[in-house]
Amino acid sequence: MSTTQVTPGRPRDPGVDRRIARAALDLFADAGWAGFAMEAVARRAGVGKASLYLRWTSKEALLTDAVTWRLARVADVDTGTLRGDLVELATQMLDIYAGEVSRVALRLGLEAAAIPGVAERRRGTSCAAASTAASSRRTPRSRCCWTPSSAGP
Repeated sequence: MSTTQVTPGRPRDPGVDRRIARAALDLFADAGWAGFAMEAVARRAGVGKASLYLRWTSKEALLTDAVTWRLARVADVDTGTLRGDLVELATQMLDIYAGEVSRVALRLGLEAAAIPGVAERRRGTSCAAASTAASSRRTPRSRCCWTPSSAGP
């Protein structure tokens, strides 16, 4: 006698999760939060709404997971110099705002506060996170090579 437990239904296709996340991000980039609906995501992904609701309980949860899965986060850097830190942080920000998911990042910058759960998970991708990281290692003004008095007339 076998003790293997058989679960009902077909096994989940991992490719479906990726298609749904991509469709969710594309829809959000195109239509914003006001136009973001589970039915529209399902249509774009080529799946039934049931497939979405089996994986996510709400459109907030779906968008939050899609953003977390696809949108890069600004990593803390410590190159040893303020200039190096700023160059690295600027490079990371450029990758976010000029990369493949740039429209999603821009939309989030405008609408994240209005989307429950998304604003909290997105904080690590913001410019504020980058500037906070850099300012924690800046040189005191007295040691800085440029001061307003040295700038000339």
